[in-house]
Amino acid sequence: MKGKGFSGIFFLIVFTGISLAQDAQAPPIVITATRERKSLFELSTSAGTVEKENIQTALPNLQPADVLSRIPGVYAQDRGRNFAQDAKIIIRGFGARTQFGVREIKLFWDGVPLTMADGQGDIDKLDMSFIKHVEVLKGPLAVLYGNSAGGIIYFESEDGGLKPLSTGLKISGGSYGFHKENLKVGGQIEKFNYMLGLTSLYTTGFRDHSSARRNYANLKTTIGITDRSSLTLFIHLFDEPFAKDPGALTKTEFEKDSKQAAPMYKANDARENIQNREIGFLYQHELSQNQSFKITGYFGHRDFTGYTPVIVNDFGRDYYGVGLNWFSKFRIGERSLETTLGLDTDFMKEDRSNFQNVNGSKGTLQYTQNSNVKNVGLYTLMSFDITKSLQLSGGARYSKVDFSADYNRFSPSLLLVSGDRSFQFTSWALTMSYKPLKMVNLYAGVGRGFITPTLIELINSPSGPGGLNQNLKASKFYNYEAGIKTLLASGTYLDTSIFLVRTSDELVPKQLFPGTNYYVNAGKTERRGIEFYLTHELPFNLYTMLAYTYMEATFKDFIDTDGINKSGKKIPGIPRHTLFCEFGWKPTKKFLASVDVKYADKVWADNSNTASAESYTIVNLKSLYRFDIFGYSLDAFFRIENLFDKKYVTSVVPNATGGRYYEPGPGRNYYVGMALNF
Repeated sequence: MKGKGFSGIFFLIVFTGISLAQDAQAPPIVITATRERKSLFELSTSAGTVEKENIQTALPNLQPADVLSRIPGVYAQDRGRNFAQDAKIIIRGFGARTQFGVREIKLFWDGVPLTMADGQGDIDKLDMSFIKHVEVLKGPLAVLYGNSAGGIIYFESEDGGLKPLSTGLKISGGSYGFHKENLKVGGQIEKFNYMLGLTSLYTTGFRDHSSARRNYANLKTTIGITDRSSLTLFIHLFDEPFAKDPGALTKTEFEKDSKQAAPMYKANDARENIQNREIGFLYQHELSQNQSFKITGYFGHRDFTGYTPVIVNDFGRDYYGVGLNWFSKFRIGERSLETTLGLDTDFMKEDRSNFQNVNGSKGTLQYTQNSNVKNVGLYTLMSFDITKSLQLSGGARYSKVDFSADYNRFSPSLLLVSGDRSFQFTSWALTMSYKPLKMVNLYAGVGRGFITPTLIELINSPSGPGGLNQNLKASKFYNYEAGIKTLLASGTYLDTSIFLVRTSDELVPKQLFPGTNYYVNAGKTERRGIEFYLTHELPFNLYTMLAYTYMEATFKDFIDTDGINKSGKKIPGIPRHTLFCEFGWKPTKKFLASVDVKYADKVWADNSNTASAESYTIVNLKSLYRFDIFGYSLDAFFRIENLFDKKYVTSVVPNATGGRYYEPGPGRNYYVGMALNF
């Protein structure tokens, strides 16, 4: 899209929004991911939310990707129900490079990081059955979270409610041998609130060699110490005895049989095993109406064994951190100034061993590596009401990330290497919000951020593992956006934005062999686009919502490792158009029925733009009815996914060797279940 047309569409939307706005009520949704409690409508940056009804109602709650597609700017894929690989989450192009896990995006669960000190996010331990609220921060203010802050995703879990004791039991089953059981027990006893969640999940998988079993246990307790202070404690336990990995397919294999596993993955029994244990706390204290502070802390341990077709990765990881946040509000004449000061410290220690994979068993020890990562950040954020209609917000953050590693190679020859890398950067952001009418919010902003390589990305180089890659740089970017939020009429909410992200030294994956990547820096890249979000209440208890994203993601200056100039090529893994649309009917509180449509445009699979996955459209149905039985509620539900049995590629592995780019999505499948609350 040419720049003139790009801006013209935006200003047409702005004019329409202002002309149609009425004196109505803004959506009562509070955002905390900006480190300030503000309503979604009042924010001077783009953000999105998904609430409990759209997270837990008539859904199997398999992975976060199931609900994040409801937010424009977010491209979330579950990689074909492959539990051996985390969901792939991309926000405005950030996260496209990941081979596994979530990168370039900062993840939080009840204020405690799900992202490690090096920027690697592990989302597999998150139980969506326990989540009541999700926030996504996409704009410039996200850079104030440090070295992996292309975007922020904040998950908030349920509390125990107001009754002394309440219990919920949810059982569901469906295609591909899937069954899931979830038990919740919670309540409020004087100043003590508690919620315990237990979940078990099993599936044979829709592809050959893709079965998995997972178990979760989550405890959240909040103690009201005084009227102005509280302490919340978390315990998260995750056990994955096995998750088989079917691998990605070639184009020929996909067209012949999309349910098959990649031959090498099956022959060598590619799989993973994980145990993760984590505790955390959040202490909040209000000194006065205008002064408060928070202290967060966490400690976790992760044991991981991953069998790729060629090697076996075995590591133990300790991770821990403490965060401090001080909020103040001042009056300057008739105006208010809000300030936030903070300190984040995150640490990670990892002991890794690498073996040959010999027919699915550990073979010869290749190397060991003992690594440490330290991440320290100091930040400040200010928000000032210049007038009743005009607000200015901004902030800065200094970050320092240190890596050190002792590498010991035993085969094919002895090599002992010690290395370290250090990255430091000062991020900043400035945003502005203007309300020409009560229910119209015009906003704009710019931010400067950086993203470091993760530990595993520094370990691997074009010549293979061997200490820390001294040539890999941190990427730096500018994030620009402008938008309008408007309440067009009662029950109709519109949020539209345009964005531009310009990056230097962007990290681009190249595959050494199946299951193992190394990374190089691209010279310059650009991502620009439009996001459109609309919710609308219709007559006869009908409703609709729409989330649409248009994005151009391009290499502006990039000579690849093959010596060929790739400037002007599209960045692989990022579709130009994505759409999520839902149409539903809710005539009473006891009945719900809806149809939703997901569309994703063609994506390129390699830097040369010679291979691609075609566009697809998926239609899903769901319905729920609530029965009253002896004073208790029983929800019976069903869901049909991919109603028309579309054969499609849900995600690609960028620049994979041997043309193994394609990760198929499941055909027509269903889920049924019931949830009893008493």
